[in-house]
Amino acid sequence: APMCPGLWPSPFMILLACVNMGSRGFLTEVYPDDVEAALENMLMGDYGVEECIKVASKSLDTDDTYPDALNEILISSSMPSKMLDMRLSIDGVHIMDIQADGAMVATPTGSTAYNLSAGGPIVKPGVEAMILTTICPYSYFRSVVVPTDSRITVELIKPRAEGIVIADGREYAPIKPLSSVEIWKSEHTTRFVRFKPFYERLERRLIFRKVR
Repeated sequence: APMCPGLWPSPFMILLACVNMGSRGFLTEVYPDDVEAALENMLMGDYGVEECIKVASKSLDTDDTYPDALNEILISSSMPSKMLDMRLSIDGVHIMDIQADGAMVATPTGSTAYNLSAGGPIVKPGVEAMILTTICPYSYFRSVVVPTDSRITVELIKPRAEGIVIADGREYAPIKPLSSVEIWKSEHTTRFVRFKPFYERLERRLIFRKVR
């Protein structure tokens, strides 16, 4: 991300500078001991801005909309350990009918979260893409990376299988059998203050661990 010439790139832009109080901290790159130094850098304008897309979703049967997600929208079974029979479509084109524990549409930001644990690819924030990934599919299915002008539909195709919509790890609404959820790029974004480039954060916090 480009460095900011001033304190705030826009009077209407809200930037998030997050402090890592946990273990992974991929989105929260500032540690508690580094807060003062981070604030000094921000006051001097010595930081970058990473603008992250979100995904929006709605029920095609009721037209109900769900909260935007920074990481992923997940469609999962309402019953623990039960698989869902789903029909996956992109831009109205049928891709595959599949049995799986669930399906998600992740953003580049979310590509290093649940998507990665489910075998999906890492996508650098700033890439205009979304990732369709299934959870523990019964048959072979690789993640699909699509442009952000795509519309992804997940349809439940069994008459007695109910699902749930989960936005960023929070259960939001039930999905009735034989109904569909559509997912697309939201018009809203989230902006993070960044002090280190993406691949350095990736190496330090997540993937490319050095062998000691």
